[in-house]
Amino acid sequence: MASLVVPHLLLCLALGIAATAGPWLAVAFASGLRLGYWWRGACLGPVAAVFVFLGGIAFGHSFVMFAIATATLEAAALSWGFYHLLRPTRVVRGLLNPTTRAAVLTRLAEGVDAETGPLPYEYSRIVVAASNVLLQLGEHERLGRWLARVDHRRLTLATSEVVANNEAVAWLRARKLTEARAALAKAEAPVTVVFASTDALVLALEGEYEAAQSKLAALPKDGALRPTALEVEATVHAGRGDMDRAEASLRSLLATHGSMALESVVEKGGPAAPLAHAMRKARRGYR
Repeated sequence: MASLVVPHLLLCLALGIAATAGPWLAVAFASGLRLGYWWRGACLGPVAAVFVFLGGIAFGHSFVMFAIATATLEAAALSWGFYHLLRPTRVVRGLLNPTTRAAVLTRLAEGVDAETGPLPYEYSRIVVAASNVLLQLGEHERLGRWLARVDHRRLTLATSEVVANNEAVAWLRARKLTEARAALAKAEAPVTVVFASTDALVLALEGEYEAAQSKLAALPKDGALRPTALEVEATVHAGRGDMDRAEASLRSLLATHGSMALESVVEKGGPAAPLAHAMRKARRGYR
């Protein structure tokens, strides 16, 4: 039996790391956490392995009992990992469902608001995943406050850029330009055109029309960026008093993306907001 102690210990360590650290690392990777914050999961493997090893000794190194203990450990660890990995998806689905929306939002708000300081990574994942839905629900200021509490030091550069962009959009819709600019500054090395388009919109709303147009000129103006590009154009034209061109941009925005796009312009309260509001009002009257 003594000869089996070392092989069992090594096998326990290997299986323990694979069973417990693996799911945690998958969650951390999916969350966009930096490598330096994965050590917590890596520590779980050896700790769990010691318990399995001691259990093996208690059962006299029985291969059957050892296999049962290892399989149980792996099943529990994988279930835990997938539960946390899929939790943001469950929250988003709950928010999209009108019958569960209020309850899910209340539970989420209670959990997030109960935390002090930067959000734990679990809530950070949920808030980031639910950003678009929360914007659609009009929870702009609440989303801005929540995203402002995400610790960017724990995020990869790419994830940090997404979080900063989403926070800026939330503050823009809450008509808080200072907070929107501060949110964009949190991204260390932004590279995406989506981030640049949000930056151009913030510049336009700040009255920096030349800078906004210059940044917009370097971006593609089709596909997903077209609404923002048209909104920047409308904001710049309206800010300069050229209401005819501002109206033309807003009409293009309405034709291609519907009245909700005009509502987005109105929400931000920029120079083009009164014109967008009048167009929406006229469209309702026509209907």
